[in-house]
Amino acid sequence: MPTINQDLERAVGNLTWAEFSPGALARMTGFSQALQRVWRRRGQIRAVDGGRASFSAPDAAALFVRHQLSLWGVSPDATEKIGAKAGRTALYFALLNVDGACEVYGAPNEVAQFIEEFEQDDLIARNLAKNSETARYLWRGDAGVFVFEADIQKIFDRERSISICCIDLAALGTRLGNLAERPLIRVSLECLPSTPIARRLTTLRGDDFG
Repeated sequence: MPTINQDLERAVGNLTWAEFSPGALARMTGFSQALQRVWRRRGQIRAVDGGRASFSAPDAAALFVRHQLSLWGVSPDATEKIGAKAGRTALYFALLNVDGACEVYGAPNEVAQFIEEFEQDDLIARNLAKNSETARYLWRGDAGVFVFEADIQKIFDRERSISICCIDLAALGTRLGNLAERPLIRVSLECLPSTPIARRLTTLRGDDFG
């Protein structure tokens, strides 16, 4: 029997990221609704096509990173790509470090297998977050280039910048997940229509990845 890690696309019928209102985004990230409106007017947040604005968990994580960088004086126009990538890393840490960050539905045996494999290593968290970078820190020195680094001490050992800006993506993701107060993602496993359905939440891993 293949593991869920080996055949995640087959096993998962649907992934649904949580959606957050502008008010919830402000509460979780400190990115005020007034500033959100300013960024939207400037085209630094996508425009709303009718209805009310909402943000998926990946959007919220990316905007959390971008807002933090703006506090260091980095122009929002320069942070869209790095914010999206670093936001995925933050989600990866949230899935590992926050109780109930992932909600799993499916046949009881499949759900149990998913939870067991989730707890064995970080592969499922990486796949769910669609994350290619697991280094904990995002930093930028005098050179102006954003760099991911797993060990912050290495930055200080080799860096000769007068000052650096640095974001702890594990701390950022964990705060986002805790303040969300609900699962960041729902995983629905493939099963037959007549199959009894079980629901479980992932739990705090306690591992220091990154």
